Amino acid sequence: MDLLFFVLLSSVIHGTYGRATGAGSGSCESLIPKHSDIESQPADTSPWTVTPSATSYTPGQTIDVTIQASGGQQYIGILLQARPAGSNVPVGTWVTNVADTKLKECTNADDSVTHSSDSLKPVTTTFTWIPPSSNAGSIAFHATFVADYATFWADVTSVYISYSTSKTLYLILYMATSKNNNHKNNSNCVVVFLKTDTPLPVVYYLIGDST
Repeated sequence: MDLLFFVLLSSVIHGTYGRATGAGSGSCESLIPKHSDIESQPADTSPWTVTPSATSYTPGQTIDVTIQASGGQQYIGILLQARPAGSNVPVGTWVTNVADTKLKECTNADDSVTHSSDSLKPVTTTFTWIPPSSNAGSIAFHATFVADYATFWADVTSVYISYSTSKTLYLILYMATSKNNNHKNNSNCVVVFLKTDTPLPVVYYLIGDST
């Protein structure tokens, strides 16, 4: 009888207090841990900030997302996603090299990051986000941090980053020393290639001697 009671009690404790191996699927949309009726701390009081390494994203170019504690506090649990404005569906995929964390599928494979144990995570952790292959609009990074069973901050959000396509701007400068309009054999012709990440059309500038 005592053994049966111990087994049942252990099951209750694990089911109520334990998500030591990662956030459950029930938290994918709400970002709220299933900790009975305990409410989240206000997101704007979170000891951790979520900061992307860029202000825009381009398909094929990864972005680092850094979790930084304002003090020395360490979290034990995390759920991290990239979401378009007005949506609760994560986009893109992740790479993690942070100890005791792993990738999770909420809607698509590897679209979320969560913890794999309840160990204390470093004060600063960085995860790598791979953008989707097409324009998903403005994106913010949403995270939930668990300090202990009774204390967590849900849906702590980064600034928004915008979609950008990488264009190459060709600036062609013809620097003529001769008044002859035929510059084919002009040794002073200079071609300069400038790279910009702003979504601008390709523009050609021709500067030369018009006489």
